[in-house]
This record gives sequence, C-alpha cells and structure tokens, in this order.
Amino acid sequence: MKYLVQLLIPILVTTSAIAQSEPDYESVYRSGEEKIKSQWGMNVQISSVGFVIGGMYNYKVAPKTFLTSSLDMFWVRGKDEQQTYDYYTGQIITINSETILMLPLQVLVKRRILTDVLSSSMRPFISGGAGAVAAWYLDGDAPKSFLRDSIDHKASQLTWTATVGFGADFGKPGSTGYGVDFRYQVLGFPHYLGLRKRFDNFQIGFHMNF
Repeated sequence: MKYLVQLLIPILVTTSAIAQSEPDYESVYRSGEEKIKSQWGMNVQISSVGFVIGGMYNYKVAPKTFLTSSLDMFWVRGKDEQQTYDYYTGQIITINSETILMLPLQVLVKRRILTDVLSSSMRPFISGGAGAVAAWYLDGDAPKSFLRDSIDHKASQLTWTATVGFGADFGKPGSTGYGVDFRYQVLGFPHYLGLRKRFDNFQIGFHMNF
C-alpha cells in the first residue's frame, strides 16, 4: 500500500499542474466577445449581374448579434452583355451593354454561429435583411423604340430588396478586421429598367471593419 501511495502522489501532482496550466477557454472566449464592439466598415462585392461597393455600420445589439445598416453603389451590366473582337477595326466591342446604377439601402441582422467550436479570431456568421433600392437607367443598347414607346419602361424607379447570406470575420477581437461573405439578393422592379425587370443575383465579396 505504501508503494502504491508513493506511485500515485507524483501522478496526481503532475495531473494537477497540467490542469492548472491549461487555458480557460470559456473566459478567453468571453473576453474576446467583450472586445468586439459596434464598428464602421466597407465592402466590395462581385455580383452575377455587376459590381458593388459601399459602406456599412455594425451595431452590436447583443452578444454575437449585430444590426447592420449598409448603403451601396451597384453598377449593373447589360442583359446578355458580352465582348467580342472586331476583325475590321482590331478593337474589342461590347454587345448589349447597359449603364444602370442602383443604390440599395438595407438593414440586416448578422448572427455569429459555431461559437463553441471556433475561436474569436475566426467568427462565422449568417445574415439576412431587407431594404429599399433607387435605380436609374442611364444608357445602353436597348432599342430606342422600346425605350420611347413602351409604357412598361421607367428610366428611374424605386423598389424593395431582400438578402440572405453567410460568411466569416477574421482578425483579433477589438482591432481592425476583415472577412468574406456570400449572398443571394432578391431584386425586381415593377417596370422594365433597360431590358429587364428582374435583377436577382449571387454575390461574393470582401469586407473590412474598423
């Protein structure tokens, strides 16, 4: 029995020392979460129908939850737009081009997920929201007769939009961070804007919070 006790004492002491040296992951996570505050940000998105750049403000309403307001400039390319080589002039020409500018103003809820298995320096999230869009048809290859005579074409319009997506933020909590996100946007107009009414699209982009 004496030898058994002598054998167990070093094992217990070593185990206790290891346990004390292990970091308290719960307190580390809680500390990191507390450092993540409301932040300004900017984003750049490549869309299946154009290009988006804009600014946003992330307001922290609860742990792991943000209310995000964003205002973007959305340049939309023409329906079936494509480029081809002109063998007679030696230049690249664009067919079916349109110049359409949209200004989406949205409010989204952004919620962190997988917080129990991933660190605060990698913060996956899901998001969803809606807003209003002002849009202008500026120029393009749409038939002049269609633009002039169609009662269903409006060069400037207002409509609504809805967006859902997911992504991840990276960086040390409380400092300038960056991330990527993937979105699907529902976007349609009551009248033709150029050659179409529907502009539903997928987006992949980069954002920075500071």
